[in-house]
Amino acid sequence: MQKIKIDDAELEMVVAEQVKGAKGQLLLAQGTVLTEKHIRVMKTWGVTSLMIEGGEDGPAEPLLQIPDAILQQASDLEGLRFKHVDRANAVMTFLWQEKVKRRALLLVKGG
Repeated sequence: MQKIKIDDAELEMVVAEQVKGAKGQLLLAQGTVLTEKHIRVMKTWGVTSLMIEGGEDGPAEPLLQIPDAILQQASDLEGLRFKHVDRANAVMTFLWQEKVKRRALLLVKGG
């Protein structure tokens, strides 16, 4: 785990601790895989730093390093949870994709 400045945040880094705004509102949950939108929102809300996975214990794990077999396994597992949702709905598709990414990261770490 490593504390970084928001200006040093990169796509696909994994948030190690919740990110909250100045008034305590939750902006990002632990385990969130950063996107451009996440970084933009944090800057908008005045976040100056955050804790990310990796760093002192090793590099952050970008999704590009996750084997296709693990991504497929994560997709299959999360597909069961999302089997009754309309994946044509953009919001539901986004949520499903984010959940698959998180599951894949957990599978890589042995969970």
